[in-house]
Amino acid sequence: IMLKVLAGALTAGFIDWFLEHLWEIGLVTYPQIEELPPLDDWIPLILGASTLALGKGLENKDVEEFGLGMTAYSIAMILHHTLLRNISWKIKKE
Repeated sequence: IMLKVLAGALTAGFIDWFLEHLWEIGLVTYPQIEELPPLDDWIPLILGASTLALGKGLENKDVEEFGLGMTAYSIAMILHHTLLRNISWKIKKE
C-alpha cells in the first residue's frame, strides 16, 4: 500500500513541478489570484481526486491508493500555499 501511495504523491509532485516550470519560462500563462494557490497545485488535486474516485468506483485498490497519494500531496500543497499567501506574505507586508 505505501509504495502505491508514494508513487501517487511523487507523480503529483512531478506534475506540479512540470507545470510550475512551464509557467516560469513563459510557455504557459494563466490568471492568478493572490490569495489563492496557483493553478499548478489545483490540477494535480483534480487529477488525484478523480483517480481516487475512479479507483473506488471500480473497486480497484491499486488505482485508489495511487489516487490517495496524489490527493494527499496536492492537499498539502494547497494548504501550504494558502497559509503562505494569506498569513506569511501579509505579515511581511505590514
